[in-house]
Amino acid sequence: MAEFKKLKIQADPSINDLIKKNAEEIINNEEVTSYLKDKNIVPTTEFVTKHLSTLLDLSDDLKICNGCLDTLKCPKERKYLIFDLKVNGDLLIRNFEYCSKYKIIDNIKRRFVFKDFPIEWVLKPISTIDISGYRTSILTSFYKIKRNPKASLNNVKWLYLKGLNNTGKSYFLANLANAYADFFKVNAGFINTPKKFSELKELSITNKDEFAKQMEQLSQVEILVLDDFGNEFVSDYIRDNIVISILNERASNNLPTFISSSYTINEIETLYATNKA
Repeated sequence: MAEFKKLKIQADPSINDLIKKNAEEIINNEEVTSYLKDKNIVPTTEFVTKHLSTLLDLSDDLKICNGCLDTLKCPKERKYLIFDLKVNGDLLIRNFEYCSKYKIIDNIKRRFVFKDFPIEWVLKPISTIDISGYRTSILTSFYKIKRNPKASLNNVKWLYLKGLNNTGKSYFLANLANAYADFFKVNAGFINTPKKFSELKELSITNKDEFAKQMEQLSQVEILVLDDFGNEFVSDYIRDNIVISILNERASNNLPTFISSSYTINEIETLYATNKA
């Protein structure tokens, strides 16, 4: 039978000093105490000492979040998650939830059924966009619609922006589509037409079900941006079965469509006049 020896272990007295020191730092930490008070938790010395480990982790978490400059570059192991502490009897339950900044990003991602642009483009309110030139009248119309309690998508006009590449057309239309979608609480789509039309043509051969699904989404999404229109590969098939099909369906249902292009509308007509008028 195994023999057991009784060991006499003495606690290092410096441990108590360290606990006391850390507890005092937590009590004097305005970020932590403010957080606890918002949760209706009174940060007494006894409470802090009892839950010191959790509160030290909370302190580190708040320090990272309050110093955050770029939500998309969250350095945490549990990315975008913040502490959500709750008291249950004598227990301090540690839960997590997504931070408010990430929720905004997530809402935008969910809002766009197609998103051929960097999410960073639309993280700031549209009110921060420089107003000049063509943007003035377009944004004036946007704010007028926002002030109208009876406004609907039917009040949003189609747009065709013609200009040189890299002049901000895509950025502006992404923000405009996002602003309208947010205001009306609807979905939006933003596609790079050369890329998407090429994918659709391929799908029409290799995966007809997916082709039909995406065509329906593009035709029926409440707000659609066709970016870089006219630089796609031009063919009768793309014109008749993709472009005209989408535009006719959207026009029939009065769904706003925003187009950016380096070509005029007359030039687009010439580009697409392949075999048919």
